[in-house]
Amino acid sequence: MIQVLYEDSDFLIVNKPSGLIVHATVDKSRENLYDILKKDHPELAILHRLDKDTSGAMLFSKNPEINKDIQAIFDERTIEKNYIALVHGEWEGEKGMMEDFLKKEKVKNKEKMVKVLKGGQKAITYFEKKDYKNGVSLMSFTLETGRMHQIRVQSALRNHPLLGDAFYGKPDKAERLFLHSHHLEFQFQGRLISVTAPLPEEFKRYF
Repeated sequence: MIQVLYEDSDFLIVNKPSGLIVHATVDKSRENLYDILKKDHPELAILHRLDKDTSGAMLFSKNPEINKDIQAIFDERTIEKNYIALVHGEWEGEKGMMEDFLKKEKVKNKEKMVKVLKGGQKAITYFEKKDYKNGVSLMSFTLETGRMHQIRVQSALRNHPLLGDAFYGKPDKAERLFLHSHHLEFQFQGRLISVTAPLPEEFKRYF
């Protein structure tokens, strides 16, 4: 059962579980979030992406007439997207900004983001360290840009890979990727839409 966090005539925001892909792949038998939700919402449109192992708030459109307008909000970066993550080690500094230029590269037939000196796209993320305990930092990340794997790669570049992220860090015993889309907020046609996805229980076991 997918938890609905917010719904009106235009939007549907759900709490995506970790481990569930967002849309169909070449394997048509593989369950995905979009097909689950589309059974009840035939005109549903995906407005942004979350990685398979990322949980939390995900926004969909229910009204095709608004898709261009809501996409402009993403393009103009006026939607606030905040994530909670657990990272290895004690993060240096309490608050700050990460800025890197990133580019996609093929690594073992998978797309991976790498830092480059030129030819990449700017990635900007604001961070706040919430707590530190037993070798793990509880972090809040707010995106200004929306590059693929942005939080994962920028954290790893600073020697603080996310728990459960063997792709950018090292294999560990974490039961999942500890990245959660915690809060979405934006203005649309004169109304404020603000949604918070509750923190999963596995996060709470660390703090």
